Amino acid sequence: MTELEKISYVKVLLGDSYEDISDDVISAYLRKAKNTILNRRYIVIPENACVPKKYEITQCELASRYIKRQDIEGEISHNENGVIRSFESINDEDLLSQILPVAVIL
Repeated sequence: MTELEKISYVKVLLGDSYEDISDDVISAYLRKAKNTILNRRYIVIPENACVPKKYEITQCELASRYIKRQDIEGEISHNENGVIRSFESINDEDLLSQILPVAVIL
């Protein structure tokens, strides 16, 4: 996927309530998601490493989650109009568990 395709895909994942978000903001969150994936995959990140094709959708999903949580990050408890939110820690393990680490034989 190209960067523009990833941005478009994240916009679809975000839906209409995030239509005013800029491409630059989405791109920043895609970089954050890339860093998360590469840190999960490699002990030492190779120079010029990029997200493997099979994890590009995961990168977009992580970016959309990061964007949706940007105003509620670290929230411990919230109750409004019957909606209850509570976070002890947010680790996105459901997505990150799909990433296979690369092993190197010394």
